[in-house]
Amino acid sequence: MEEIVKPNNFDLIFLDDEIIRNLREELNSSAVFHQDSKELLNWNFFCALMDRIDSCVNFLNRFEPVSSEENFITFITFGNMIVDGVFHMFKILDMIDPSKNDSTCFSNKGIKGNATDDEFFRYLRSLSFAHPLESSRHPKYIEKKEIQFSPFVIAGKSAYYPKVGVRIYSSKNPKNLNDMTFPFSELSAYIQKKYNLISYATNSIRDRLVFYKTEWAKRKVNRSLMPIDTLKDALEILKSRYNEWQIYDIETAISYLSIDITFKENYAPVQLYRDAIIDSIAQLCDIIDSLDDDKFNECEFLELINCRPRKLHQGGLYQLEKIFTYLNKNDIYNYDFALEQLKSFNKNLAHKYVKISLELETEEIYLLVSTALYLEKTTQEK
Repeated sequence: MEEIVKPNNFDLIFLDDEIIRNLREELNSSAVFHQDSKELLNWNFFCALMDRIDSCVNFLNRFEPVSSEENFITFITFGNMIVDGVFHMFKILDMIDPSKNDSTCFSNKGIKGNATDDEFFRYLRSLSFAHPLESSRHPKYIEKKEIQFSPFVIAGKSAYYPKVGVRIYSSKNPKNLNDMTFPFSELSAYIQKKYNLISYATNSIRDRLVFYKTEWAKRKVNRSLMPIDTLKDALEILKSRYNEWQIYDIETAISYLSIDITFKENYAPVQLYRDAIIDSIAQLCDIIDSLDDDKFNECEFLELINCRPRKLHQGGLYQLEKIFTYLNKNDIYNYDFALEQLKSFNKNLAHKYVKISLELETEEIYLLVSTALYLEKTTQEK
């Protein structure tokens, strides 16, 4: 195959990669599309579609399509992946392809002059590479009981240049041959038109997300409950929206507000931290009720659950990472190492505010470490 180089006479941008990028962004905009049981049925298809289309766009946008027989067949092959992908896309979405009956791209209209663009492309696909030695299932181009054969496609510096096409033998006229040619621009316009239809999937997914958000907005957090129960209600709401990363933080807060404290010395400092969490719940509820996930990233509640002072001793961040990652008795390979990091963190900071024993349950240790971080941050800000 010749070098893959984009020719000067090919459109500067054949397939706009923003079209497939927009689809990917919409699908990734909410976990509902890969968590909801109904949406999950389509998730793998769309992942496969987007990856295939990405490959096709990247390849075709830098490809010399008509310089040789091999390159022309390759162009039709990659173009066919786009056409086939769009066909199944509309099927999955239960939508009608608006170009289904279109006949504006190709000038070859078939035996009776009523073939659509899709029918011509399927005919071209069959003869060029799919079924070149026995094509008989295209009634708009092949007569009843006729079989057509193709020894090669027409491309490169042929007698028909700059047109492209297919040489055809027919069982109806075994002594004759027919060279079916057409401007390459017709084929490129067809592939481009099919590719642009991906925006229908993007709009459909966007509309479904609007529907989900409308339904989600109907459920508000019950703020009349006790703080822990309010958080539990918020948790159920976020689970119904599949907000996984927010769910973890609220589960942590519920744990911090409900854990029994082992040592009396820790009652007062832990209560200061708990009061701060409780005070931040109202803002959290506002964000959940408004469905404004972006505000969650910078809200006081999140900062408290993942509290970090402006300044930490050398190695402090590393110690915290290992404590919150490996302090699990089921992790036999890393647990002892996490305990060593906890000892260092306690010696350098935590002991100033709370009493930590290595015999405490992991959840209580996490609460005490977070309490120490909160109090240290408060001290630094004074």
